[in-house]
This record gives sequence, structure tokens and C-alpha cells, in this order.
Amino acid sequence: MLKKFDKKDEESARVFNETPINPRKCAHILTKILYLINQGEHLGTTEATEAFFAMTKLFQSNDPTLRRMCYLTIKEMSCIAEDVIIVTSSLTKDMTGKEDNYRGPAVRALCQITDSTMLQAIERYMKQAIVDKVPSVSSSALVSSLHLLKCSFDVVKRWVNEAQEAASSDNIMVQYHALGLLYHVRKNDRLAVNKMISKVTRHGLKSPFAYCMMIRVASKQLEEEDGSRDSPLFDFIESCLRNKHEMVVYEAASAIVNLPGCSAKELAPAVSVLQLFCSSPKAALRYAAVRTLNKVAMKHPSAVTACNLDLENLVTDSNRSIATLAITTLLKTGSESSIDRLMKQISSFMSEISDEFKVVVVQAISALCQKYPRKHAVLMNFLFTMLREEGGFEYKRAIVDCIISIIEENSESKETGLSHLCEFIEDCEFTVLATRILHLLGQEGPKTTNPSKYIRFIYNRVVLEHEEVRAEQLAAVPEFRGLGPLFKSSPEPVALTESETEYVIRCTKHTFTNHMVFQFDCTNTLNDQTLENVTVQMEPTEAYEVLCYVPARSLPYNQPGTCYTLVALPKEDPTAVACTFSCMMKFTVKDCDPTTGETDDEGYEDEYVLEDLEVTVADHIQKVMKLNFEAAWDEVGDEFEKEETFTLSTIKTLEEAVGNIVKFLGMHPCERSDKVPDNKNTHTLLLAGVFRGGHDILVRSRLLLLDTVTMQVTARSLEELPVDIILASVG
Repeated sequence: MLKKFDKKDEESARVFNETPINPRKCAHILTKILYLINQGEHLGTTEATEAFFAMTKLFQSNDPTLRRMCYLTIKEMSCIAEDVIIVTSSLTKDMTGKEDNYRGPAVRALCQITDSTMLQAIERYMKQAIVDKVPSVSSSALVSSLHLLKCSFDVVKRWVNEAQEAASSDNIMVQYHALGLLYHVRKNDRLAVNKMISKVTRHGLKSPFAYCMMIRVASKQLEEEDGSRDSPLFDFIESCLRNKHEMVVYEAASAIVNLPGCSAKELAPAVSVLQLFCSSPKAALRYAAVRTLNKVAMKHPSAVTACNLDLENLVTDSNRSIATLAITTLLKTGSESSIDRLMKQISSFMSEISDEFKVVVVQAISALCQKYPRKHAVLMNFLFTMLREEGGFEYKRAIVDCIISIIEENSESKETGLSHLCEFIEDCEFTVLATRILHLLGQEGPKTTNPSKYIRFIYNRVVLEHEEVRAEQLAAVPEFRGLGPLFKSSPEPVALTESETEYVIRCTKHTFTNHMVFQFDCTNTLNDQTLENVTVQMEPTEAYEVLCYVPARSLPYNQPGTCYTLVALPKEDPTAVACTFSCMMKFTVKDCDPTTGETDDEGYEDEYVLEDLEVTVADHIQKVMKLNFEAAWDEVGDEFEKEETFTLSTIKTLEEAVGNIVKFLGMHPCERSDKVPDNKNTHTLLLAGVFRGGHDILVRSRLLLLDTVTMQVTARSLEELPVDIILASVG
């Protein structure tokens, strides 16, 4: 058992020098070294080279397991250690020796350490190995030659005659590897490739793997020749449909259906073969066939219609992946009357299939919506059911895309689709989808017969988690569309009332470049009242200017609602960002019956005094982490550096001072500078942030504790305003 690994295992390589060699112990150490490398550990060049040189002595042992481990380690360490060519003679000896089990691995290891300058020295051995009668040796040489092509094309292409001889081998892997090497040598010569395929067509091949490769080569050539169906290449692919090997038959069918511009007539032979595979006892063949037919049905549904009976039989297949693909294929090829039955069948096992196949189902439904507009209602309800189930991002995105496409194509489905999407975003874990839907509501909601129904979903979003969702939510409010990108939202709402009072109000502050939006989430806890046109009137003490109020239209009992206040940031004195707002909630009260919920037609104006709301410098700064504060400090430069000293008369400890400064400025403490060492009377606090508008701001605060705390603040930024605001706020 391998239990614990560390770099000390490389030092154990000195065991390789012991006499006699202990094969079991040495193999165990080599295993540890290989484990380290494959776990991503960085081995130093010196230690790797020392271990490599020590390992070369293991070639004195004839233990087969140890020798194979040596070959593996040589390949893995060839790019780490230096002077690896020292093992060339040992590998060459094994490569030309009589032990067949050593020869193949020795070839692979030798080619791994050989560069273009040394290749000619072993060229003779490589040519001999390519035509060797032992299949493992020949395959090793051919595959190694393929790798060497990348760095020594001119040398390897001289081995074509030997590769041609190997291509006539009776061994299926040798023939496959030989044809692979020949193709890669000639792939830039279209005529030579065509001749190679022509030769294969005349003489045939023994290897099904080689056939599959040649089908892919022919398919690629056809695509480059604009897919002429009169070409011998197409005839070759079509002839492979009659091969005795199933993998060759499927490869040929797959190649034909994937050729661009294929007509239904040209597809017919491939579809017939796939139809036969649908009734195969092998699940892999059934799966391959139905998946390929599903792809064909997207462009040529009529060509697959002949397979409908076989596909119907696969609907009840025990393999859910096959059943799903069969149903989605039938959805693309079947009639309008069969849709309801198929949807009922697939809904019975949707929870049992993976997201990958659920996406296939959604794509099939999307195609159906375009084909049969009258079935929108049935398909939309099925999509909404899927939307409420558990699933990953790609699956949910496919459903949302499908619903949005239905809304865009069919105006009658707009309101139903928007309602489904509104319900989805009430509990949506994917920010990208929530923002997209909110954006859609902002665009399409006003065009519906009852826009207020969708505005309610936008206003009633309480304590949203993500900045992107908040931004899109605010952008959906017409009054806020011109504010630009959202810079920051306060992490926690501020309570402006006690939790036991008749009205519960919490405020979230949203900061933009030149404005602030105050979002008031309101709850009416009185069951005999309904509040209407609810606003929070704000009076600033500083140079802020209130621009407008967006009311919550209705606030029934225990149903949260949202209203907004928009203010402009100070212009005359832009450093005066700290401000206190007095807040007053104003609304119209309408009495209602607690039992029936019926509301009186007449109401009366009322108001409710709220707690004051503070805006601090922290509302204008985003935290940002700087892994290397000194480098960031030097990068910003001292063009706008300013420094002032303050006395914190009410603070008696450095810990308290650090905590208050971090909270007040709302910046990120760097390099663990928020931790004050014990028994120290001096400390340096390093802070980093971004001021609204995207300006980096860095602060270095030196603290000295005597009777009180003295603080020297140095601030740097690429703009002067953030520095002035920091110093003005602290002062």
C-alpha cells in the first residue's frame, strides 16, 4: 500500500546504489516518485537529475517488473532531469535485445528522451523496429514515430517505406498505427491521401480500427472538396456500411449523416443501417443508433420517419438514455396528434435521466413549438414543470431560452410565459438567468394588458443576494434606467423600525457613480388595513438632493412590498459623502375586513416616523484584496498621495482602533494587518478598496498607543477625489 508521499522519497533513491539491488524496494521507490510527479508536485532539476542518474544503475537487474518501472520513470522524468541521454545506450541495448517484453517499452522510452539532433543516430534501429515481426515492438515504434513527427518531420518521413510494409501486417493494431503514421506524413498532400484511400478500397483492410480512421479521413477530404457525392471517397464510405464489423458500419453511417448538404436520398442507406441497430441486443449499439437518428431528425425529419416503429419500441427501453432519445426523436418526426401521448410518456421518467438528456428533451420541445404553434400551451406547461424541478445551470438555461423563444414567436403565449418566468426567479439560484429574466420583464412587461402584475414581482424581491440581480432589478424600474452600472449595494439591510411595530421597514442602499437609490422593503402587520402609494420621504443634512420617489402601489396585510427613493450625490462639495437622512413613511390607509379581505373604496392620508438613516464613506467604497500590498502601493504611485495625523481620544486599545477603522472605511485589510500582535504599542494597518467610478484607493495607517491612540493616515489613488474623501471622512 502507498500511504504517504513527500519529496523525501526522492532522497530514498540512494537505495539504488546498494549492492545487491533489491528489486522490490527499488520498484516501490520508483512508484512513489511517479506518484509525486502525477500529483503535480514540482521536483527540482538538481534532485530529479540525481535520482535519474541513480536509477540508471537499476539496468543491471534483470527483474522484469523493475525494468518496466524504469522505462515509465524515464519517460516521466525526461523533461525534468538534465542529461537524460545517459541512458541511451542502455535503452538501445534493450531495444535490440532478445527479450521481446523489453523491446517495445524501450523504444517508447528512447523516443521520449531523443531530440531532433539525436534522432539520426537511432534512425536505423527505428526502421528495424517498425517492420519487426513482434506486434508490440512494431506498434511501439509506429506510435513513437507519430510523436516524433512534431519535432522531426523531415527525418520521420524517410521511414514511409517501412510504415507502408507495416500497413500490410495481419495484426489489427499494427495496421491501424501504420496507416495513422502514413496519413499524418501525407495529410498536407491531398492527392497522396486520395491514393491511400483508393488503395484501401481496392485491397481492403484487416483492422476495423484502420477502417474507422480511413472513414474519418475520407469524410474530412469530402468536406474540403465541398462534399461532391460522385466522388470515390463517398463510394468508399458507403461501401463500409456493408462491412462485417459493427464499429465500421456505425462509423460509416455517422460520417454520412454528418456530411454537410446531404439529401434525404443520400442519407437513406445510413438511416437503414441505423434502423437495424435500433433492434440490436447490444445497448451500446441501440444508444449509438438512436442518438445519431436524433441528430438526423433535426435537419431531415422525413428521412427518419421510416424508423418510427422501431423508435416506438425503444420508448420502453430499460435504458433511460435510449428511451429519452427515442422519444425526442419521435417528437421531431411524429405528427401533431402524437405529441400529448409522447409528453405523457416522457414525464414519467424525467426525474431518472441526467441533465444532459434533459437538455435534449428541451431542444426537441423547442423544435416542436416552431412546428406546431397550436401546441404552445401544452408544451409551455411541460416546460414550467421541468423548470420547477432540480437541475443544473445548462438545463435551466435551455428551458429559459425555450420559453423566451416561444414568447417572442407567439404573442398569445407572452403573458403565460412571463408568469412562469416570474415564479421561477422567486427562488432562482442562477444569477445569470435571474438578470436575464428581469431584463425581459423590463422590456416586455409594459407591453402586456396588465403590467402591474409583473411590476409586483420586480418590487417584491426582498434582500436579493447578488449584485448582478440587484442591478437588473433596479434597471427594470423605468426611473433608474439612466443611472449607469450599479457600483455597490449594502451587504445587510438597515432596520428603520422595531420588529414588533405595526410597520416593519428595512433599507438597502444602492450606490451608483453619481446617485444613490434607497430601497425600502416594507411589511404591513395590521390585518385591518391596506396601505397604498407608500413612499419614504427623506430629508438630507448635507448636500444630497432628493430627485424622485417610486411608491409601492399596494401593501396588503403581511405581504412585503418595495418602494424607492432616488438621490443625487453632492456636486458642490463632492467630499461631503457622509450624511444623515431623516425618514418619514407616507401612505394612504384603506380599512379592510380581516375576514374577507375586502378593502374600502375611500382612504385617508397618514404618515409614520422612521429611524434616521446614515450614509457613510463605506457606502462609496468596495472592498478589494491586494495579495502584494507593497507592489500595489508602488504601482499607484505618489502623485495624489496625502497624509494626515489624528488622535483617537475615545479609543484605548490598538485592537479597537483597527476594528473601528476597517468598519468605518469599508476597505479590505491586507496581509493580515487587521490582526494586532500581543504586547505591541505600534501597528501598521494596510487597507485596499475601489472608490465608486472604479478608482483604486490604498490606505496605510500607522497607529501608536500611549495614553490614547494616535493615527497617521497615508492615502494613495490615481485620482485626487478618493484621497480627499478618505481624509475628510476620518477628520
